[in-house]
Amino acid sequence: MADLLNIGLSGLSAAKTKLSVTGHNITNINTPGYTRQDTVQATRTPQFSGAGYIGSGTSLTDIRRSYNEFLTTQLRSSTALNSDVKAYKSQIDQLDGLLAGTTTGVTPSLQAFFSAMQTAAEDPANIPARQLVLAEAEGLARRFNNIYDNITSQNSFINKQLVTTTEQINRLAQTVGSLNAAISSAGTNGQQPNDLLDARDEAVRQLSTYVGVTVVVQDDNSFNLSIGSGQPLVVGSTVNQLQAVPGRGDPNTFEIDFISGGSRQNITGSISGGEMGGLLRYRTEVLDPTVNALGRFSAEH
Repeated sequence: MADLLNIGLSGLSAAKTKLSVTGHNITNINTPGYTRQDTVQATRTPQFSGAGYIGSGTSLTDIRRSYNEFLTTQLRSSTALNSDVKAYKSQIDQLDGLLAGTTTGVTPSLQAFFSAMQTAAEDPANIPARQLVLAEAEGLARRFNNIYDNITSQNSFINKQLVTTTEQINRLAQTVGSLNAAISSAGTNGQQPNDLLDARDEAVRQLSTYVGVTVVVQDDNSFNLSIGSGQPLVVGSTVNQLQAVPGRGDPNTFEIDFISGGSRQNITGSISGGEMGGLLRYRTEVLDPTVNALGRFSAEH
């Protein structure tokens, strides 16, 4: 009778724990980054009797996450790419609206200027026609200046966003470093701290919205994060930092420095992915060439 009672109690204990895990899943259904947890159940070691081995009940051996590393990595990569494209598109849409607009673009003013020039060339002695040429030339100059001012404002906005993005990256990197330490400590008993692992995965996913990161899992289950061309942003619980600083060649164009201990390295050209990567890519591929082309165009005309 005692054996039967123990078997029943083992089943009740397992069912109670499974209900607790189910309740935990339900409660955290809206928690960002939460991964559903399942229980793993196994039979207890049977006892030998003259008639053979008699079962002694059940026990829970593990509480594990329904986790797929491949899907998590794909989500992280897709998040970085999506943020990159969104940041790039939001800026290029503004520039396209500026240059292609009928009230802000340079084409209408150029057409009006050349039309006035044609009229004046046909009748050079016509005073009103000559005055119209001067007026259209002034209007064209104002249009060029307005476009340049808007482009300068866009560059200033990018500088401010780089500063803000850098601060967010540093904050999330510090969070990942702290979670690495907590996970490494909690895992010494051989079991995985599921909720801490979820929190770290979510922190890395959020980090991917700001910059592309490469994740390498260590033997103690901690994450090493690298950015750019392999600069170690997080190594275990050690966290390095990024800083947006005025450019060495042009103080009006901010660059990204990687700071590790007392050393500082410019990694602007190697940053990719996330909002920061999109802003830097837009500035390199679109904004700077546009400023140069606009300067040449205004000088030629």
